[in-house]
Amino acid sequence: MLKKVVNGRTLIVIAILIIVILFGGVGTFVVENAKTRREVSKQLSLGDNFLEELNYEQAILAYKKAITIDDKSVETYKKLAVAYKANEEIEKAMDTLRKGYNETNEKSLKDLLAVYEEIQEHEKQL
Repeated sequence: MLKKVVNGRTLIVIAILIIVILFGGVGTFVVENAKTRREVSKQLSLGDNFLEELNYEQAILAYKKAITIDDKSVETYKKLAVAYKANEEIEKAMDTLRKGYNETNEKSLKDLLAVYEEIQEHEKQL
């Protein structure tokens, strides 16, 4: 009878420990994910401000930093491509969209790439 009580208590303690460990891991993931989103958001805001000021080089640096923090951010790839295009670097804009599509498999990046390719083709004909 004593073994059953000890085994029952042991199982309860083990179950509690497993739950604490799992929730601790989930909590850490949630905190890190929120921190990553904040950092990306900060870099996007910086990039947006630089873009508004027509400071394309600084916008590009901010967006590139955001991608190093989160290489799955579709919005960041789009904004970086826009900054490159505004800086008259359409090849880099298209490379950015290709890379973004390869990293995220997001169709909108592929669609935007097709638009940029048409723009480039049109500009060559002028």
